[in-house]
Amino acid sequence: MFKLPIIPRSLLILLACWIPGAGLFADVITVGDDPGCDFAELQDAIDAAWDGGFIRVNSGWHGRAVGYNIHQKSLTVTGGYVKCWGPRIGITTLYSEGESHALSIRSLDKRAQVRLVNLEISGARPEAPEKRVTAGVSITGDVDVEMDRVRVHHGSAANGAGVTLYALEVGISERRPTLSLIDSHLSSNRASNGGGGLSCRRANVAITNTTFFANGASAGAGALFSDCEVAVDGGAGPLRLISNSADRVGGGLMLTDSRLTATAGENGRPSVVAEGNWAGLRGGAVHVAANSRFEVDGLRFEDNTAVWYGGALHATESTVRLGQGLGSCWTSAGCQILEGNLAGQQGGALYLVDTFAAVDQVRARDNLGLLGGGSFASVLADSNATFRNLVATKHRGKT
Repeated sequence: MFKLPIIPRSLLILLACWIPGAGLFADVITVGDDPGCDFAELQDAIDAAWDGGFIRVNSGWHGRAVGYNIHQKSLTVTGGYVKCWGPRIGITTLYSEGESHALSIRSLDKRAQVRLVNLEISGARPEAPEKRVTAGVSITGDVDVEMDRVRVHHGSAANGAGVTLYALEVGISERRPTLSLIDSHLSSNRASNGGGGLSCRRANVAITNTTFFANGASAGAGALFSDCEVAVDGGAGPLRLISNSADRVGGGLMLTDSRLTATAGENGRPSVVAEGNWAGLRGGAVHVAANSRFEVDGLRFEDNTAVWYGGALHATESTVRLGQGLGSCWTSAGCQILEGNLAGQQGGALYLVDTFAAVDQVRARDNLGLLGGGSFASVLADSNATFRNLVATKHRGKT
């Protein structure tokens, strides 16, 4: 004879206490206008979530007068859900209805971990989605942030219009945040000073398969790093600097008192790609300044422009290492390349001042310095430069 299964008393109590729409698990909260969602407003869900909890956000535009705040709490926020418990096939966009950042992440005296997944964060608003109004994301203090498949766009600020992260000083101690960018996209952000896409001050950044596109600033249009450690995992996908424009220096990015290390993978693909960036003075793609280190194994810098010096790269009082790495990148047709870069005066590809440079296994072709020679490289003022296994062709003017 058939017998009903015995249900444990603990499960019966859990089922009796379950509220429809809240889910069986208290650490998963849903947000949206669907009647089955736990909250209609994202900030209410953030405030109610348990430390270490998960929030699922329906697709569409979500705005708040003072932006959204994740403070003193570890959370995972994932967007793109069509309904509270439906598939993740849509787009969730967060924005600020006032003048603050669209999203602020901060922690002190407690290390917090915040993960953002499948979100758009906009400095614009739904009624004018391409008009820059506010900044994107602010990250400060004792917090580790991972941005996975996140697009930050149309931000406007003095510094770090897309993303800004910086340390906080508490007494004699310094609280440095960390940021991991994975499969993400920072585009069309504009800073009046530095770091159109990203501004980093006294923090650590890891980058994998992420693009900085069409950002603008006075310096470091794509990204500006000041006293930061930056690691690029090219094996899982490159750092791409595409069509960014700086009024002064560092069209793609700028380093000052910082170190950027990029490693290529075994697949023969570059770890850093810089194409079509522009600077009004120096460093069309990259400007390396003030005791910085720029060490890239696996590069492709093409068609970048500096109005004065260093079409691809300008460095002063720093260390630059290009190439010197895996044979797979050197033997690949699309890797270890400096091509078609232009300087209005000298150093079509490279311009080095008081800098230690080592360039190994790099192909350089069709670079141009319009005035004074140095169509490939200009090495000046106490620089120590070593070039090995260099293939330099089709340069106009003195190389």
